[in-house]
This record gives sequence, C-alpha cells and structure tokens, in this order.
Amino acid sequence: ETGALPAWKRWLSRGGDWSFAIYLSHPFSLTIAAMIWHRLGWSSLEGYVLTSLVAGILAGKWVHEWIEVPVTRWMRERVERLMRPEAKRVERQGVVT
Repeated sequence: ETGALPAWKRWLSRGGDWSFAIYLSHPFSLTIAAMIWHRLGWSSLEGYVLTSLVAGILAGKWVHEWIEVPVTRWMRERVERLMRPEAKRVERQGVVT
C-alpha cells in the first residue's frame, strides 16, 4: 500500500504496539487508579472503569515508548555489533567488546 495509512489504521497499529506494554503494566496502573479513586472519595463504578481504562492505555503507551523501544533498539544494536565478522574475530581471540 502506498501513501499514509488512514487514521483508524494508525491507531490500530499503535494499539498493537502498546498491547504488550499494557499487559505488563496494567496491574500497576489499575492499582494506582484505584488508590487515587478511593482517596478522592469517588464512588461511580462506570467512572472508575473509564479512568482505569485510560490509565492502563496511557501507562502502556509510556512503557512502550520510554522503555520497550529504547531497550529493543539497544539490544538490536548490540546483537548486530556482535554478529559482525570483525567482532567474531576479536571474540575468538578472547577479547570481548
């Protein structure tokens, strides 16, 4: 497909990118949302569900962009560096770069 993706496809793609981070971070974001909700004395179940949903998505977005992407980039660069022929040669000589 050529050209930019429609907005709805971009959002679906982002949701897919964030999904694993949402899965990993949701217990923390839901706990924090519940603590804040309780401290403010709010009682609406629907409001809590909506707040928790937004908090979970935002936490997943943050974890993906600030942790997952940089760590993945760093690991990929490290593996590529180790796979270069000159790195293998140095590794055989007992020197680790």
